[in-house]
Amino acid sequence: MGHRLTQIATRTGDDGSTGLADGRRLAEREGVDVPAHQDWAALEAHGWQRQRAVMRLSLVRHVFRRPLEVWLALDRALYLERVGYRVRLAEFCGRELTPRNLLISARR
Repeated sequence: MGHRLTQIATRTGDDGSTGLADGRRLAEREGVDVPAHQDWAALEAHGWQRQRAVMRLSLVRHVFRRPLEVWLALDRALYLERVGYRVRLAEFCGRELTPRNLLISARR
């Protein structure tokens, strides 16, 4: 397993560079071996392409977030009713404050 970065270095050198463009200074400090001839521009382009794909998937995830949370809360409420609790499902605050605002209140 690779080394974990302990901190992010953003100090600038005398020439105004951060030393992060090719990753060498940070890799040296963290003790990570970096290939001498690496196509950093291609790796960055691939990273941006991957980031766009992940963002598209997150859009789909957001569409189903609320229905799934309601479904899970209802499922938990039904379970509690089956084992003898009186259950009340409510919103405890407005959705503009937090989208996860479902409250399950159960009493024996």
